[in-house]
Amino acid sequence: MTQIIEYLPSLVAGCVGAANQVDGAYRLDFVGSSRLATAAEILAATKVARIAASRAECSRRIYARYPAGRQSSVALGVYSGAEAESQAAIMKDWISDMVAAENAAADAIEAVQPGPNAVAEVEAVSVSWPV
Repeated sequence: MTQIIEYLPSLVAGCVGAANQVDGAYRLDFVGSSRLATAAEILAATKVARIAASRAECSRRIYARYPAGRQSSVALGVYSGAEAESQAAIMKDWISDMVAAENAAADAIEAVQPGPNAVAEVEAVSVSWPV
C-alpha cells in the first residue's frame, strides 16, 4: 500500500500526526486525543499519495530523457534548422504524451468511488507510460 502517513495530517482538520497500526488501520493524533482514520480519510490520502507518486515519476522520466538545459534550449530556439526543429517537435510531443498519460492515471484515481475495495482500486491504477 502506498505510504499515506505523510498525507493524512494535511487532509484531516486538526490532525497533528498519524501512525500505521499493526492491523492496517491508521491512527490520527490530535492535541490531547487520537482516533482511527475513517475509510473516507484513508481513501482521500491514498488518492493524494498515488497521484503525487505518479507525478514525481513522470517528472523523473521526462528529466532523465530531456534534462532541463535541453528543454530550455529548445524552448528558447537555440537550435536552428530542419533537423533541430524536427528533434524539438519529437521532444515536445513525447513530453506532452508523458503528461497526458500521467493525467489519465490521475483522473482514473480521482474517479474511484468509496466502497469496500476503493483503496485497492486506487492502488491498481497504473500509468501507461509512452516509450
